[in-house]
Amino acid sequence: MFASETAAYGVKRGLELQNAVNALARGLGFGEPLSLSRLSGGMVNKVFRCDWRKGPLILRVNEDCLEVFLKEQWAMRQAAYAGANVPIVHEVGEHNGLCFMLMEYVPGPTLDEFRGDRHKIFAELGRQVQLINSIPVQGFGFHLDLTRAKFTRTWQEVVQEQQEKIFGQDALVKIGAFSPDELAPIKAFLAPMMSWTPSPRLCHSDINRGNAIVQDTGRVVILDWTLTQGGPAPLYDLAHISVSGDGAEFTSMCAGYGLSPKEVHQLLPDLHRVELSKVLRAAVWAHDVGHGQMSKFTEDIRRIMDKVSSSMD
Repeated sequence: MFASETAAYGVKRGLELQNAVNALARGLGFGEPLSLSRLSGGMVNKVFRCDWRKGPLILRVNEDCLEVFLKEQWAMRQAAYAGANVPIVHEVGEHNGLCFMLMEYVPGPTLDEFRGDRHKIFAELGRQVQLINSIPVQGFGFHLDLTRAKFTRTWQEVVQEQQEKIFGQDALVKIGAFSPDELAPIKAFLAPMMSWTPSPRLCHSDINRGNAIVQDTGRVVILDWTLTQGGPAPLYDLAHISVSGDGAEFTSMCAGYGLSPKEVHQLLPDLHRVELSKVLRAAVWAHDVGHGQMSKFTEDIRRIMDKVSSSMD
């Protein structure tokens, strides 16, 4: 039953994964799993659908991701307490060096694929994001000290580290994204982020059309909490939609969040700063690790630059 998985993940790890799934099934009372199939996506984790007689579940695995899975579990629980729609996490743990998260399977199309009343659904997505962002947290950044439920950095530390990564090693010049002269106005555009004084809020930090499932009832469920962090709400969670796709959908999302048109207009330059810095940081990371598809990252930079140019004028 694991043949397709072992081809995708390697025979040795495939057998280890089979043992982990069987142990989980026994411990949680699900019985023997009927099948395991690899799902698309999952740059950080490998994602599988596990079918049991009682129904399907999602299994996410990684060789070195236990702290991230525990952070996700904690954040999703906080979001659920606040009334947001998130999958149920059944178990997080480690089996023979393989870290795993076993969670609810949520049926339905992603917002990318949804063909109904998109403006209504984007408004509901905005409402969900507002519920998540209503949760106060301690500290900023991705790393959560689980012993104290506190994110580990200050805002200025986060921004300084990010901007040092973006501009420190000339990676953006080396990959052909910019000439040296073109970096100066970009650096000036991002500089005001250092002087922000936000109160840290829980941010999903990867709100996009592929991470929202639309159920038949119109319920919107937010997936993939890997990048969750303490951050400046609503900037982290509105930034991507502000520069992608249909502007009217972004307007609907902001209305669902509870923002007036005037507030959105005031936020837009800072939303652009957040999304541009995110894309530039991703490109530098891809350069540093020798990513095989650098053209994708440079294309993302050009696309975002076209969107944010009005804020840079």
